[in-house]
Amino acid sequence: MNLAKDVINFVRDSPKRLACFSSMQECDDRHTLRPLCPTRWTMRVSSVRSLLENYDALLAFLQDTSDTTVGEVGAKASGYHTQLHKFETFFALKLVVEIFSRCEIVASKLQSKSISLAEAENLVSSLQQLMSCQRTDEKFDQFWEIVRSDAETLLLKSPKLHRNRRPSRRIDTGAVPHIHDSPKDRDRQIYFSSLDACLTALRTRFQSEGFIIARTVEQVLIQATRGCTVDLAPVINHFGTDINPDRLSLHLSMLGDLCASLDDSEKPSSMSTLVELLRNKVAWRDMLPEVTNVLTLFLCLPVTTCTAERSFSSLRRLKTYLRSTMTQKRLNHIAFLHCHKDLTDGLDLTVVINDFISVNDFRKKTFAVFPHT
Repeated sequence: MNLAKDVINFVRDSPKRLACFSSMQECDDRHTLRPLCPTRWTMRVSSVRSLLENYDALLAFLQDTSDTTVGEVGAKASGYHTQLHKFETFFALKLVVEIFSRCEIVASKLQSKSISLAEAENLVSSLQQLMSCQRTDEKFDQFWEIVRSDAETLLLKSPKLHRNRRPSRRIDTGAVPHIHDSPKDRDRQIYFSSLDACLTALRTRFQSEGFIIARTVEQVLIQATRGCTVDLAPVINHFGTDINPDRLSLHLSMLGDLCASLDDSEKPSSMSTLVELLRNKVAWRDMLPEVTNVLTLFLCLPVTTCTAERSFSSLRRLKTYLRSTMTQKRLNHIAFLHCHKDLTDGLDLTVVINDFISVNDFRKKTFAVFPHT
């Protein structure tokens, strides 16, 4: 990934090199090289895919740059060309797209603000099943043959094993190192270890104790809206003295009776719709204070941290080098307007402007009051 990022930035950082590379692209419908987003946590598969689509043009460009340019630029181009001409590099890039193209679909769904824990768990479970299906010798053989065929089309070097180096005496424990019989066996190990790393990460992140408790609380509230009998023991053990067990049991049964009187289109089907329902019905909040208390405690634990990450990522776009003298107060105001576009877009600017003008006599004399539309 570092190599892909460096190669793409090497081409895009110079308008001259970018124009030279564009002239070497044989097809006009090819996508240009897309850089990895420096502020977004999600892996951008489109960046690696754009590199693979322009692989032949990129090899020709790097070869031409290393032949015609001297100095640091020519040396970098020669080094990048040597790395990209190896079968190992091409195999690794193909493997990145093969794995992360599936993960990115789930990651984009998990970034939704309205997703529930049950939906997130189903997405992750489906992704685990998909990864497990890919972890077979048959799937690897098909993938490796496709990569080898594409590498031959691009006239890349044939896959070969590296010379085994004897470890130094300082770190040599006497164990016999593993020696691969063929390049395909080496790539097989890389393929399976990459899938195992993804599966392990999914299990550790989405099967933790905190995630299970939060999912249990969500299931209790949703089932209560449907009038089902629920087990409050996990919720009571988790929140402890923050809630009253007897009142919570009573209010959950009352919530089921109130939701039964609603139309099918108004009945809550997820946590976001339940929160919106109680937000609109003030009388329900007054009648069900314990349910409101549990919801408040639950909302302190969001499904993902994507909203907070978006807020931090926006700082790179808001506080630029030209805004280096911006005060903290102004930065907070601009960040609030940027992060909560759904709220600020619905404001009536005429009312805001008139409120600003009517604060004191100086503003009234300086600005004219805007008529209401």
